[in-house]
Amino acid sequence: MRAVLVSFVAAALVALSGCATMDGGASGPPAAAPAMKVGDQWTYRARDGFRVGVEWTETHEVVAAGPDGISVRVTLDGPTVSGSRIETWTAPGAVTFGTRRGRKTVSVVRPSAPQA
Repeated sequence: MRAVLVSFVAAALVALSGCATMDGGASGPPAAAPAMKVGDQWTYRARDGFRVGVEWTETHEVVAAGPDGISVRVTLDGPTVSGSRIETWTAPGAVTFGTRRGRKTVSVVRPSAPQA
């Protein structure tokens, strides 16, 4: 019985030692966001659906870029899906205005802490 208990404790210590964290050193500076310019384009192949799969190609193209934001045309093309929309971003990927499946998309603005 004692041998089983010692074996169990030894195995538990080995397992717990695997949970110890190691300092991997200092991380470097964060990567800068990509600079978006008119004409930049990227494409995704998308699939959605639970019982009946729907597939389409989604193309994003920068149509305007300036200090007030970035405008991106999103075009969907597939056997059962097609259409396009314009999204406005304050920064790459931060959508402030656009549509998603016919619904308005706006960014969530959290109120600042009350001033005392």
